[in-house]
Amino acid sequence: MIEPQVVKIIKDHYHARAQNGDYSNNNLGFGLVHYSIIRNLRPERVLVVGSQKGYVPAICALACKDERKGHVDFVDAGYQGLETKAWGGLGIWKTATSDYWKPLGVEKYITIHNMETKDFKPQKYDYIYIDGDHSYEGVKTDYELFWKCLNPNGMMSFHDILVDKDTTEYGPCGVKKFWNEIVQKHKQYIEYNFEVGLGILQNGKMALE
Repeated sequence: MIEPQVVKIIKDHYHARAQNGDYSNNNLGFGLVHYSIIRNLRPERVLVVGSQKGYVPAICALACKDERKGHVDFVDAGYQGLETKAWGGLGIWKTATSDYWKPLGVEKYITIHNMETKDFKPQKYDYIYIDGDHSYEGVKTDYELFWKCLNPNGMMSFHDILVDKDTTEYGPCGVKKFWNEIVQKHKQYIEYNFEVGLGILQNGKMALE
């Protein structure tokens, strides 16, 4: 259980989003899914791609801290506003340092990589979260870049699997289209079909011919 005072820190500093805006009973929305998976997988390394104010990277690092094992690589190019690939980015990752994570006390469990995913040199991971470039080509590229870095039985999750708008204030979103295609190839997956949606693939039995 995440203590109420920790929930408050996450809400105040990292823009946590509970489903339907309900924070009762320490509700941290999909964040609790990521936290629980990491606590159970006990990974050596976690990869997070994209975040507006650091909610998911922070809660993943918190899970590593609470488990006393693991480290988060957080990749974000730091685009802002209506820039290509920004998707609501605030530009904060271009100058953010490890001090950004001190309110939660997880600065030793996370490293910021301010770059595009194509320029990042990944390691092997047990949990990967994709929430960066939301275009169809962008999310497909991130999948192709990092799926091969996922350890056996590891998990890769995608935010916004219910969003497929051709035009938004941030540009086109093709996550839903990509997700609907990729689950036809994977045998093991979970869907959370409410709000903007969350999809999780497991690197187990696959049919990728």
